[in-house]
Amino acid sequence: MNKKILISLSVIATVAIIAIGGTIAYFSDVETSTGNTFTAGSLDLLVDSNCTYNDETQGFCTWLSKDLGEGDLFFNFLDVKPGDEGENTISLTVQNEAWVCARISDLVYADNSCTEPEGKAENAPDCDAEGELQDEMEFTIWWDKDCQNDIDTEDVVLVNDAEPVNGVWALYDSTTGAGAMPVGKTCLGVEWEVEEDAGNNIQTDSVIGNVSFKAVQARNNDGFKCVCVPQPGQLFADGFESNTFGAWAEHTGNWVIDQGGPSPSNYTSVTVGNTGVDDDILRAAAPTTGYQNIVLNYWYRTVLDLGGGDHVYVEWSIDGVNWNLVKDYTDGNYSEANGLIWVEETFNLNVPAGAANNPNFQFRLRSHLSATDDQMRFDKFVLTGDTICPEW
Repeated sequence: MNKKILISLSVIATVAIIAIGGTIAYFSDVETSTGNTFTAGSLDLLVDSNCTYNDETQGFCTWLSKDLGEGDLFFNFLDVKPGDEGENTISLTVQNEAWVCARISDLVYADNSCTEPEGKAENAPDCDAEGELQDEMEFTIWWDKDCQNDIDTEDVVLVNDAEPVNGVWALYDSTTGAGAMPVGKTCLGVEWEVEEDAGNNIQTDSVIGNVSFKAVQARNNDGFKCVCVPQPGQLFADGFESNTFGAWAEHTGNWVIDQGGPSPSNYTSVTVGNTGVDDDILRAAAPTTGYQNIVLNYWYRTVLDLGGGDHVYVEWSIDGVNWNLVKDYTDGNYSEANGLIWVEETFNLNVPAGAANNPNFQFRLRSHLSATDDQMRFDKFVLTGDTICPEW
């Protein structure tokens, strides 16, 4: 009887606990942000053109805003004469703020053929090899702020009465002071003329070239310049002042560090003693990615004469497998003032090709010495290069 009562009470208690637990609630709230997205913006430089020749609109060089393709020419005038002139309003459109550059490239000044009047004018019956038309042409380029095909007082002249030449011009970059080109359309006016006093020397001559425009994102690119000037850079430097070979990728055999480098250096690397069967190596890995005109500079001195079979090679490689010789020190020819004088060496590593812009570039010293008292010292290694300008 009592056992049944206890069991019943236990069941009731359990049900009560479950019931109570099922009714417990806490304050809560849920907020959801749905559809989070990253979408890359666009920078598609579009170009339109409106041109005239001797005040008449020309169909071939007039088009609405588009990407340029084959056959889209701003200039294609095949019978110009002294006094002729033309104007082209070129509109550039961007969807995001951009730096914008213009380039004239691959100009060819051709004589084409030789007429009798041209030969007389040039005092050369067969005419000159190069044409003279470019010398008798003048171009003026300006920011046409109202896009009205003429120069107004508020417009900004960029080029004034200049002959056609290859070059790059900054329309908007970090050097112009105008900031980035704003979103939308900006007009550029180009006016050209053949000088009225041009003579027979320009007959049949031609000027042929390419006109390019380049847009580069301005955001997060504050220092962009249209005209790239290579900058010198240091790719590797070690004078062993840490008293270690920590800057070097490999050192084997009898390469050691000792005191007594060229002033003001305190320490120097030394290859000393009989190297045995295998040559002793001191190798540096120095990527040249983004650099050209690679130059290796260092100092050396021989403490004792090297024998005829002794060699210390300076070499460089594009892959760590195939090595190009820079210098071979041997035969006792490098014992200036009994080894008391340090000598500076500088080598341009342009031939053979491969040293520039190479992530796997390496150089090394490889010594092959036969006597225990053979010794040669090297110090102040510096590898430099010039930055490579991006292609258009």
